[in-house]
Amino acid sequence: MTKFNPKIIPEGINSTPENPLVDFLKLIAQLIPMVLIVYFLLDWGTRWAFSFISLKQEVQMGTYILKKNELKDGNKNAPMQSLVDALWLPFKNQDSPAPHGLVIEEAYANAFMAPGGILQVTTTLVNQSKSENELSFVVCHELGHYFHRHALTRLSRSLVLGLISALLGLGSDNGALNLGIELGELTYSREQESEADRFALSCLNSKYGHIQEFDTFFKKAAQAEGLTNLKVLQYVSTHPIPENRIDELIALGRNNNFKFHGDLKQHNLK
Repeated sequence: MTKFNPKIIPEGINSTPENPLVDFLKLIAQLIPMVLIVYFLLDWGTRWAFSFISLKQEVQMGTYILKKNELKDGNKNAPMQSLVDALWLPFKNQDSPAPHGLVIEEAYANAFMAPGGILQVTTTLVNQSKSENELSFVVCHELGHYFHRHALTRLSRSLVLGLISALLGLGSDNGALNLGIELGELTYSREQESEADRFALSCLNSKYGHIQEFDTFFKKAAQAEGLTNLKVLQYVSTHPIPENRIDELIALGRNNNFKFHGDLKQHNLK
């Protein structure tokens, strides 16, 4: 009977001869193109699907959200809603009703346009605005987001990023993923902000016949504590540099022969 003599297993037989870091980098290099392809396909698909949602349907969504979350306060927001209606009037038709104007309690000056046509203006912005013209430019800016469907586009992109995160098995607590998403969104947001600025200047001119006070909020943001206040940086970080925005709007105003000075109107929202 032949005696079986097992061979000695060489040390490191299950290990790759290459450095593990090199293997990891190769894996990442293969994974990135796949993720990008999936991202662009999903992004295109959701944009295409969302393009069938009309502004009227978007506002109906906003009405549902308002009722569901009990955000609506008729007495508090009636003056803001009146201002929104007046500014939106030149752009209104049966398929594009005015969004809902809300005043919310916040310690910093800003305004937001959420999906569904929900415009939120902070009490600090209202209280710090010296004239209706100053406040109206910011409101017009948010109406520009609504007009160009930016909120719906952002919602679409958020869904795509959420799907990719789920496919990769990454949760919302993944710091690297969140950082990548935030950096990717900055450029996209700046493009949206510039487009909304251009709309706002035309909106302001349509309402008052001039564009005085269009730059007041930008100057305040640039001067506030030398841009060291985190509440100010929260605004500036996702917007173009205030000085650049002013220069671009001055050029736009001149090209359109807008009047830069005129009578100012006091608002009644305080």
